[in-house]
Amino acid sequence: WSADWRGLAHTPAHRSSGRLRLNQEAIRRTHTLIDSRSLPPDAALYVCMSRAARRAESLIRSVRALEHIIERKRGLEDALPRASAGLEARAGGVIHDTVAGTLRHLHQYERRLDAAAAAAAGDRAWRAVEDMPLRLLMASALFQCEHTPASAEHVVRSATEGCAQLGRAWAQAPIESVVRNAAAGRGFFSRAGAAERLSLPAWLHEDLVSNLGARRLDAFG
Repeated sequence: WSADWRGLAHTPAHRSSGRLRLNQEAIRRTHTLIDSRSLPPDAALYVCMSRAARRAESLIRSVRALEHIIERKRGLEDALPRASAGLEARAGGVIHDTVAGTLRHLHQYERRLDAAAAAAAGDRAWRAVEDMPLRLLMASALFQCEHTPASAEHVVRSATEGCAQLGRAWAQAPIESVVRNAAAGRGFFSRAGAAERLSLPAWLHEDLVSNLGARRLDAFG
């Protein structure tokens, strides 16, 4: 169905008819594909979302996968197919990278979030950081800020939108503040050690420094 879908945006009629007509035709085409069972309903919903809504959905699916891995002690190979079910390969790839990367750097992200919450000096900031789904949402947002083409502003907005989907609309303001501060490294990088900044255990950092040198290692980080 993906080739059929991509062709929709490249026909001369749709290039000149404006966004509204394109969206209406997109919805009609989606229903046709669903009726013919060529497009799963979950994928259809994702296709019809705005770009901002897709980013928020990507974060929420990543949070659900992380919860599954951490709480049930399952592996990536078990959680990721569930998280990307019904999505096209590119969208599923973003979720895969977000989940794997967030797990890789989770202990560093958690320290950065704690430092940012302390800098915010608000009860709601601490409440948000101590809430596991919100903590994973913010950690995933930090990964996307640093390792995807999306701007920090767009990722932060998606994270705040994700609060409502998690049933925690009260956390929108503190999450915006905490994620912005954590992404900027406020309260963390000034006192974090070199090994911690690179998400490495001390013994491995010392070994790599002795073999590569501190400058080359920082470049890799």
